[in-house]
Amino acid sequence: MVYKKSEQLKLLITAFEPFNQQTENASLDVLNQLPNELKGIQVIKLVLPVVYNNYRYSLFIDRYSPDIIIHLGEAGGRHNINLERRAINLMNASIPDNEGNIKFNQKIFENGPDEYLTNIDIDTLVLNLIAQKYPIEVSESAGQYICNQAFYCSMHELKTRNLPVKVGFIHIPRLNHQINQPTTPTLSLEIATHSVEAIINEITK
Repeated sequence: MVYKKSEQLKLLITAFEPFNQQTENASLDVLNQLPNELKGIQVIKLVLPVVYNNYRYSLFIDRYSPDIIIHLGEAGGRHNINLERRAINLMNASIPDNEGNIKFNQKIFENGPDEYLTNIDIDTLVLNLIAQKYPIEVSESAGQYICNQAFYCSMHELKTRNLPVKVGFIHIPRLNHQINQPTTPTLSLEIATHSVEAIINEITK
């Protein structure tokens, strides 16, 4: 299969399964709330495993031929929804993936560039949505865990194949209904979902 652009705008949006002995993942809860179509845009949903090097990102790009890819992930401890500026070529986290693997200072692609920057104008997008009172801000890096791997691999596929696809990553704080420490920042599922929909609307204007 090869990437083939269609007439209808396609958005591929992904979330992650629960990880680190949790029973829920904020990104998956938000994904499940999103409709299958937004203002004429086809929304394709995909759940990714929290496992290092266990997903061939070329497969879903060729299968769905999206115009836009947005990855959702959970980021405990954050107060606001974060749009990530960059993905880095590094796997380095203290917690294991869902198969027990731990990575310390290993590259995702040995010969890949140190980083990729999102090709979405997140600075303008965030300013527009802050003006509308959405709890959104820019984050400089998607981290060094599986979220970052998904972002980096998608950008790598896009760049190496010169595909006309926008790619972004959104980190969502933990949600009110999840089991949280009293001091852990949270958002409601409704606010998180509406914020993601607002981001999509800005990207697809």
